[in-house]
Amino acid sequence: MAINTHKTIVAGGVEEYILNCPIEVQSKLKEIRAAIRTVAPDSIETVSYFQIPGFSYGSYDYNGVLVWFSYKKPYVRLHVRPPVIQDHKNKLAGYATTKKHS
Repeated sequence: MAINTHKTIVAGGVEEYILNCPIEVQSKLKEIRAAIRTVAPDSIETVSYFQIPGFSYGSYDYNGVLVWFSYKKPYVRLHVRPPVIQDHKNKLAGYATTKKHS
């Protein structure tokens, strides 16, 4: 018997997440959201996986989510899957990332 380790993607909650953040970062979060929606218009917005806004296509690991964003004082953060960091390591060389990649 196979065990389903995928959580159900529940659409919605992104607007509420943004509105619950401090007013001074809401415009930046909205800007990131709009940029993601521009490049991934058919994705499903959700907060159902890590309890932060994510955008799901359904064919990626991490339960189909390809990118997330969040706010944790003092940072507005963009979270991408590790292969994206590896694929763009030269362009990201001047930025802090969560993992060191060779």
